[in-house]
Amino acid sequence: MPHTTQPNTFTPADLSRPTASLIAGIRLTSRIVAIGGDPVGETGYNWHLFPDGAATFDDGSGGYYYVCNSEVRDTMIPDSGGVSSIHFGPTGEILDAYRILEGSNSNCAGGPTPWGTW
Repeated sequence: MPHTTQPNTFTPADLSRPTASLIAGIRLTSRIVAIGGDPVGETGYNWHLFPDGAATFDDGSGGYYYVCNSEVRDTMIPDSGGVSSIHFGPTGEILDAYRILEGSNSNCAGGPTPWGTW
């Protein structure tokens, strides 16, 4: 296969302008959407503690779901582990947040499967 040149779509970060403790590439922005123990936006759902493995999934309507494990161990805070999700709309607005798995603990790593599931 012949080599082709693709345009550079990544722009390096400007290290002089950190945003929310994150150094983002030029023209990229960041925001904090969830802090363990605090409500997610206006949803009323408190985000889980010790977030770990995460992935995003297309919602089929231009938005997406952010899915994230909680690595809480049962010896730390019984029955507080599991997996939570934040549903974002097409422009990044938070539509909803909720737990999608409860009654588990030590949920380490995680991510999408080749079949598009968690």
